[in-house]
Amino acid sequence: MYTVVRFINESKSSEKLKRAELATRSMSTIVFDGYDRVPDRFSCDVAEDGNWWDHRDAILRFLNEYSERNVRERTSGIAVQIDVAVEESDRDDHICTRFLMDLQLMEKLVSAQIDLVFSVS
Repeated sequence: MYTVVRFINESKSSEKLKRAELATRSMSTIVFDGYDRVPDRFSCDVAEDGNWWDHRDAILRFLNEYSERNVRERTSGIAVQIDVAVEESDRDDHICTRFLMDLQLMEKLVSAQIDLVFSVS
């Protein structure tokens, strides 16, 4: 399992994407590591390996810092998604067969206006 936060420039304004980059550089829960191969977006690692609860806790740490630092206000015009990639080996090892979306996580996502995506391969 692998989780990233993705910043997608829907406005196609390079200035807005640069502002989002600068906002994420001030965060300690994620590290800006360059732009994606897909145009107008970048992704930052949130968690890798471990089980769903490890990823959930890392997502909550990111969401807490995201709201405390008012990153959303500085990323206007940028869509933000958290993408949890679940691979076949995760299912084979029974690491990920069930995901509980608890109220605390859902409230933080809604408050931050961030989508949660599960990509299953």
